[in-house]
Amino acid sequence: MSTPPLVERTVVFLSDGTGITAETLGHAVLAQFDGARFRQVRIPFIDSEVKAIAARQKSTTLPPTMESRRWCSARWLIHESTRW
Repeated sequence: MSTPPLVERTVVFLSDGTGITAETLGHAVLAQFDGARFRQVRIPFIDSEVKAIAARQKSTTLPPTMESRRWCSARWLIHESTRW
């Protein structure tokens, strides 16, 4: 019996700083999914509403890695105006 191919999912890490904390926490979560592959995208320095809108647009227009699969985002945003 052949082994099914690994599913690759896109994970987006959003942060108002460098994104290192969000990415580190995200890695801890992703480690729980044994056998899964993840394409990781980090969008740091979202410290204004304008940047938050741009980051949201960028993250929601990323192509899915597999047909009909949605991406996942881990947001680490302190400023109230940058949250959605």
